[in-house]
This record gives sequence, C-alpha cells and structure tokens, in this order.
Amino acid sequence: MTNLVKWMVLTVITVLMVSACNRDANLTPSATLRGAIVPTRISTETPTNTPTITVTSTPTNTITATSTSTPTPTSTNTATPTITNTPAPTFTATVDSTALAGLIDDGDAFLELGSYQRAIERYNDAIELDPNSLDAFMGRGLSYYYLSDYEPAIADYSQVIELDPQEINAYYNRGLANLEFGNLDSALNDFSTVVGFDPQDSEAYYQLGMVYFELEDEVNGFASFDTAIDINPAYAQAYGARGMAYYLNEDYSLALPDFENYVLYSGNDATQEMRNLLEETRNILVTLTPQAPDTTPMPPATIDPNIPLEPIPIQYGDEVEGEIVGDVYRYVYLFEASAGDRVDIKMKGEGGDLDPYIILQNADGEKIAENDDDPNGPPKDSFLQGILIQQDGTYQIIATRFQQELGSTVGNFLLLLELTPDQGGNNSQPSEDGNLNFGDSVEGTITNEVFEIPYTFRAKTGDVVNIQITTPNEDDSLDTLLILQNEDGEKIVENDDDPEGTGGDSFLRNFEIPADGDYTILVTRFQGDLGSTEGDFILTLTIGSSSPEANVSPIELGDVAEDEITRTRFEYRYSFDADAGTMVNIRMQADSGTLDSYLYLLDDEGNEITKNDDAENGIGKDAFIREFIIPADGTYTIVATRFQRENGTTMGRFTVTLDEVRAET
Repeated sequence: MTNLVKWMVLTVITVLMVSACNRDANLTPSATLRGAIVPTRISTETPTNTPTITVTSTPTNTITATSTSTPTPTSTNTATPTITNTPAPTFTATVDSTALAGLIDDGDAFLELGSYQRAIERYNDAIELDPNSLDAFMGRGLSYYYLSDYEPAIADYSQVIELDPQEINAYYNRGLANLEFGNLDSALNDFSTVVGFDPQDSEAYYQLGMVYFELEDEVNGFASFDTAIDINPAYAQAYGARGMAYYLNEDYSLALPDFENYVLYSGNDATQEMRNLLEETRNILVTLTPQAPDTTPMPPATIDPNIPLEPIPIQYGDEVEGEIVGDVYRYVYLFEASAGDRVDIKMKGEGGDLDPYIILQNADGEKIAENDDDPNGPPKDSFLQGILIQQDGTYQIIATRFQQELGSTVGNFLLLLELTPDQGGNNSQPSEDGNLNFGDSVEGTITNEVFEIPYTFRAKTGDVVNIQITTPNEDDSLDTLLILQNEDGEKIVENDDDPEGTGGDSFLRNFEIPADGDYTILVTRFQGDLGSTEGDFILTLTIGSSSPEANVSPIELGDVAEDEITRTRFEYRYSFDADAGTMVNIRMQADSGTLDSYLYLLDDEGNEITKNDDAENGIGKDAFIREFIIPADGTYTIVATRFQRENGTTMGRFTVTLDEVRAET
C-alpha cells in the first residue's frame, strides 16, 4: 500500500472515531463573544478529518518531537504578527451597539440550533452594520464551515486575523478549513502559528499530525501526535490517530496500547469500529507471537502457594482479597442467587498497576455481564451494578485484569458482592415494622382473628412492580385479596384473583408506581372481616417489566414533558399528530444524575425514522433531533430513553421539548 493511500485510509478510519468521543470538545466560549454560544473552535465532532482514539500505555519507542514538528510560522503567519500596512482610519463610524449585539445574538442562537443559513443572514446584517465585528466574522466563518463551504469560511477567518492578528482561534479554525479544502501548506502554517502562540495547545499539535500525514511526512506526523499526548495524556483522538498510523505501518505492538488507550479514555463513547480494530490487533499479535527457539523445557512459573486456584465460594456481603501476579491472572468465585435478586459486584485495585476486569457468568459458563471501568468511580476499578438475576442457581464471578491472559498489569484487589441497595434476598423476612424490599418473599397466615396484614415498601415514580400472593397449601380455604395503598392510606389498586393462577391467588402484574413515596400492601381475604376463608400465604415483591407501547403520553407542538429514567424504567413515549412538511425540533435534556439521553422518532406504524444521541452543539449528554421534516400526515411517537436503552446504566430526570420550526417571512 502506498503512503498516500495509507494516510487516506488513516483519515477515513479515524473519522469513524469522532462522533462518539468528542461530545463537548472545543466548545469553550470565546471571551469576545456575547452570549457565550459560538465555539471558539470548530467542534471536532463535525469535521470529517478528526480521528478519535485512546490507550492505556504509551509506546516506549515513539519519536520525540523535534523542532521540525512545530515549524516556525512564515512571515505571513508569525506567532506574534503585527500589521504594518493598515492605514489609520480617518474617521470613526457610529455603530448602533444594541442592534449589533442583537444581530450577533440571533446569529449565535441559529448557529447553536444548526440553522446555518439563517445564522449567516444575521451575521451578514451585523457585518453590514459594523464591518470590523470580529464576532460576526467568526460566527459566519463557523457557519460556512459547518455547511462545508470552506472558501468563504477561510476568507472570514482571514478577515478576523487581519482585524486582530492575535486571535489564535481564527488561525485554528482557518487551519481546519484549509485542511478540509486541501490547502495543506496553508493548514500547516495555521496550526504552526497556533502552537507558536501556545506551545501547550495539544489540539493544534494533533491537527499538525493530521496535516503531516496528509503530506506523507511520517516523522513529523508521529512527533506531533507524541507531543499532543505528552501535553494531554488522556487525549483519546491523538492516541487513536497514532494507533491507526502504527497499524497501517504494521507496527501492531505499538498500535495495540494506543487502541487500548482510545477505548480507556473514550469509555462508553468508543465506537464499535475501533473496538473491533482493537480486538483484531490483539488477534494479530497472538498469531505473530514467536515460538520458543528450542525445545529446552522452561522452568515452571513461580506461583504463590497461598493463592487458591479452585473456585472460591462467597455470599452476599462478603469482601474478599486476591492478588493478580505472574501466571495467576484470574480468580473464580461462586455464589448462590435467587430469581429477582439484583446484585452489585465491585473489584477495586489496591496496589501495583492492576487494571481490574470482572465477568459474571451463570452455572453453564454463559456470560451475563462484564465491566472494565466503573463509570462513576476510579477509572481502573470495575463495577457491575444492579444486575438482575433471572433464575435461581449458582453464579460465577471472574475477577481478572484487562486483556486477561494477554494483559500485563499486576497487583492486589478487593472484591465485594452485595445486593443492590433497596434489595433483599428471596425468602427474607420483613423487619419488625413490616418493611419489604424488592426481591423479598415472606410468609404469613390469615385467620379469623388476623384477617389483614400490612407490608410497606418504598418506590419511585415510574418503577414497575409485581406483587404476588400465593396459597401454598391446597387444603387451606384462603381466598386472598391484595390491596395497594399510597402513603396517605388511599387505595390506588387491588386484585382478587390472578387471571393466570388459581382462584385463591392474587397477582398485581407490572404496575407502574405513580409517585415517589412509601406504599402499603394489605394482604387480606375476600370480603375482609366479613370473609370466612383462612390459611397460609406467600407474598412476593419484585421488579416488573415495563411495556412502553402501553404507556404513551400525548404531547403537542410547543409542549414540555418532564420524567425520570430509573433502574426499572428506561424509556418513555410521547405521541403527537403532525402534518406532512411540518418542521420540528425535539430535544431531550438531562437535568440530573448520570443520564445519557437518547431520542428516537417512530412513525404511526412504529418504524424508526430518525434518532439522535448527542446534540451537535449542545451539552454532551443531551439528545436533539434538529429541524426534522415530517414526511406524511399522521401520529408520531417520541421515544425518550438512555444510551443502550435496557442495557444502559445511566439514570436521572429529563425534560423533553417538542417545537415547530416555522420559516421566517
């Protein structure tokens, strides 16, 4: 493969890494801009030349940046340029500052919404009012860039530089536009000027690396990526780009740690394409691993005799210690669990450079869940949170390290197994005050003297619960009745006969809790104190499964809806009627917690017609379906959920807004 083709591949593949990794990258507002809306730099989420990657260990033989990797700007783009040929103005024009600020604010607002043509119109009016407005030229240049109209973008940034040769962001943005337009030498000068102004600008060094590889200058390309990583050791994109360059050069041992760091620092935002490339690189290295040069037996590995290698039984509440060392790269722990249990499993590194990794399997060795990095804790700890046990049985926890047998990290660890908070174990008894937790199963007896027994539990809005009363003894006459009350003692629902069970059982299936609070389950009998049936019962409280299709709330254009994604409720649906040609904005804003919002839009047949994970210019965990044109008259459904939906772990309150976008007259 020729160098030119290789680096074209580098550019194309690294584009695949960008959308998932750079949510809020480079969106710091410029101090010179009103309203703090227009980015000082073009988001690397939008440009098509920006790669995204990460790594856990920096190669030891990477090239050290030399003076050639940060070329001195030419006389036309010096680090501290000055204007020597600008004539002094003969008069000062009077500018309506209020009108100017209003036009720029409008342009900024349209830019944030992605209405780039409208933004350009406002900036045009601002420039007509004040031909020296840096903010207007910067905003208009950014709008042109997002429209892939690079020539006028370059012209606008050049005008900013002419007005203020110290405006570093104009050089950076012009460099991106020049790179997209194919003006590689100009892009090189622009990014070199940026690092001349700020030698600690990791993003500019990263862009320099991209330009150098486009120019087939590997030495300076690698050196620029190295410098970007030296400045920012958590720079996912730089690791990714450098890893891709090593990979294309077939330097797989150097590519592997860069790909690992891409995944590490990108977290849940790492793209599947790059994860696949990481696994492919690992497989290549396994295949290429040289065999021993002779048949001389190797001495056996020294293993600490105090480390047990057989499965270790543990139970809820246990915290055990272990050590990953030498050939001992994993431990197996066995525990008994009941259907409906929700479990937390945490593995914490306690020494060395250990990068913990945990895997949960059933008794047949089938993987149920795994985790590398705790999303809410130290980056190298592992945490499986709230995993629902589907059936009674023995389960296996594999406590190991990242890459398992191929990994190299070692150290001590602590492993903690416990029920998720607010969980009990099946067959546990209620406390003296009758409190129940999800997963509890308790026994009782209804007699003529005690014909009603209360049990309380706490639940949140949107929780979906199952409450079941069964009569285990066929000889008993008990005909159960289940009543659910809110914390004010008001009856909100009841069930006499389970339609799928025997006539004497009760079952409230998949009931959605209407509000946060304490709820009371009254276990009684048909006709209560007037009844005559008696006998034993078993009461079970578990988490149910929501049926989103059956819980669709109406919403109209201009409405706002607020709800909460919880452990048991991962999505909400809202339906609205719209005519063909109507343009709508649908936004889901995360208001609390860890929620990573995700929006889908369905047609009246339930088919997905568009979706969005990250608003282009919004907060990284918001979702925004922007200026979508309704294709036909009908009823449409908004699905407000979280990243990975039922498999996701983020939670929190959110706001959904549905607005019609009207054309200006």
